[in-house]
Amino acid sequence: MEQNTMMAPVGGALDSTAGNAAVISRAAAEVQAAVIMAKAHPRDLDDVMQEIGVMCSYRELAEVADYAFSRGGSVIAGPSIRLVESVAQAWGNVQFGWRVVEVRPAKKAKPSKPDDAAVSVVEAYAWDMQKNTRMPMQFEVPHWRSTRSGGYSLDDPRDVYELCSNMASRRVRACIERVIPKWVVDRAQRLCAETLQNKDAENIAAARAKLLRAFGPFGVEEPDILTFCKVKALDDVDNEHMAQLRGVYNSIKAGGQKAGDFFPRLAVPERDEGPTPTNPYDDEAPVVDKDASFDDDIAQLGGGK
Repeated sequence: MEQNTMMAPVGGALDSTAGNAAVISRAAAEVQAAVIMAKAHPRDLDDVMQEIGVMCSYRELAEVADYAFSRGGSVIAGPSIRLVESVAQAWGNVQFGWRVVEVRPAKKAKPSKPDDAAVSVVEAYAWDMQKNTRMPMQFEVPHWRSTRSGGYSLDDPRDVYELCSNMASRRVRACIERVIPKWVVDRAQRLCAETLQNKDAENIAAARAKLLRAFGPFGVEEPDILTFCKVKALDDVDNEHMAQLRGVYNSIKAGGQKAGDFFPRLAVPERDEGPTPTNPYDDEAPVVDKDASFDDDIAQLGGGK
């Protein structure tokens, strides 16, 4: 498996110069070699499933395996980007990533709205080299950062790169899910759930308390948790609730959702304190390490395990 990302200069797409022609030729040769290797060393499904089983037995992956988002008053859950990427690594002979295929200049010198800002045309993709199945997905990313008071255009290449990367992450996940059988990802998700249930069963009270502390930095308190789970006491929060809450936590932590999207008490207007995250894994999100587990977060907060 190989994950690739490529960023064009902010001023335009990659130039068709002699130097870039050499780069393209070398890249084509590398792709051809990768295909030959994939054909020569095909995946063994039994080995793949065994590796997925081992990966999902670790709490570090299991805790970030789910995500959730609020839509129309309902909570929709599914496998997280981190889980899908891990499954792709175990699946083998798969390349996935994203690249900028074109950069359109801004329509105005000082853009005042997203429509006037420069735009990157980005392609997310996943490619099963063994089966020669490639799933691309193109989309446009305005060089614009939205805030609660409006927004502003992005000129720093690093900011543009991070915005494109953040917007690409969900599309990459969607592409991977199209080249790997759904039942494989579903099984990985179930195995992660079983891992957490077994770990939580060792001390369910401690697991509930740890989860509550993890939500603390987002302003979520025990009454909010009880309302969300529709129970009267924290002791009534069961394994099913815990799994759903972890998905909610991962989404809030990644920046794709706000606490107020799930907990009504927190759904109130806030003063403008900077950019509003618009997608998962946004560096502007008010969180700690996006790949960290609950244990890592609690340790940073000074809580015990």
